[in-house]
Amino acid sequence: LPSTPGQIKWEISDGNLKDNLFSNTNLSLDTWNHIAVTWDGTNSATSMKIYIDGVLDVSGASTISSINQNISALEDNKFKIGLRDVISAGQRYGHHNGFIDEVSAWNIALSESEIQQYMDCPPTGSEQNLAGYWNFEDGTGTVASDLTTNGNDANFVNSPLWSTDVVPYNCENLNIDKLNRHNLVTVFPIPFDNDFNIKISPLLIGKSY
Repeated sequence: LPSTPGQIKWEISDGNLKDNLFSNTNLSLDTWNHIAVTWDGTNSATSMKIYIDGVLDVSGASTISSINQNISALEDNKFKIGLRDVISAGQRYGHHNGFIDEVSAWNIALSESEIQQYMDCPPTGSEQNLAGYWNFEDGTGTVASDLTTNGNDANFVNSPLWSTDVVPYNCENLNIDKLNRHNLVTVFPIPFDNDFNIKISPLLIGKSY
């Protein structure tokens, strides 16, 4: 387990051996952070990486050559969001106590620039090598839809609650010149019809909106 509160642990396993990487940065409570972890499938000195808010925090070597991809009907083998592991049937541990938003799983190790791109503006679900994408904007019910065509919808366990506390986006896809991180384009709530507002503050002279 991480040795200090707020530390990120990135663990991969081939079913027998496992490799761990711990962040240098400890996260603070009550603030949003973007966390990305990658493994490039090799045993190089920098094959495992942890990115915090789009910036590489730490990298390290792995010793395994493949990840255990035994995703079966058994509870212990299911892909989980917000849960560390399952000891036995019905006995789960390592629950995340907080908010989770914009989760994606990829079949490749994204570069730092790609991570920054999707941190500012999330994927659409049609990107190549995107295995699953859950934006948690269904708003009701007990299922979080997978926005890819892979159909990996997530079923809620232990009754987590929906929240409107979300991170604003900075999307070039809105056909607006990219603003800096202090001038966010905020679209919330996610529109379900054609009536919604876009608030841009402050307006910048010389920009086209």
